[in-house]
Amino acid sequence: MDIRAIDHVELYVEDADEAAAYLCDSFGFAPHGSGGPETALGACRTLLLRQRGITVLVTSALPGGGHPAEAYVERHGDGVAVIGLAVDDADAAFTEAVERGAAPTVPPMALGAAGHRVTFASVLGFGDVEHRFTSREARGAPFAPGLIREASPAPADAGLFESVDHVAVCLPAGELDAAVR
Repeated sequence: MDIRAIDHVELYVEDADEAAAYLCDSFGFAPHGSGGPETALGACRTLLLRQRGITVLVTSALPGGGHPAEAYVERHGDGVAVIGLAVDDADAAFTEAVERGAAPTVPPMALGAAGHRVTFASVLGFGDVEHRFTSREARGAPFAPGLIREASPAPADAGLFESVDHVAVCLPAGELDAAVR
């Protein structure tokens, strides 16, 4: 599988509005949309933020809904819970990762109309950070049609950062070889 770039990063946080305000005020991100039960996203509140080539989702669980953000925040506090990896074919990347030993978490799911379709599929390779394979048929298409309602955003071409070029992962001693496999 060829990973082209980091498509997005999703933070699981205690309070999505507060965390998003901090990222906007302190680092120059701009709000671009939101989702929740009203958009079929489930028992969470998610805010879509952008800055140049960076897309960040900030998600908090709604009380009693059982969203994974609730348990994640309980274990770790606010943090990076999902790394969206841009690939040519999310279905194929998912299949390959599972064949290599990754635990499937969300099977391939296509959103949007033909020509602008977005496909997501997720695995856990190690730890509890989800790796979400993301393929997009068209540049500039909505982030997650039907799940995130996008607003007329402020320009995303300003701010402190241009892109996310890598992620670092910490593993317990002795687990690197298994994680690489």
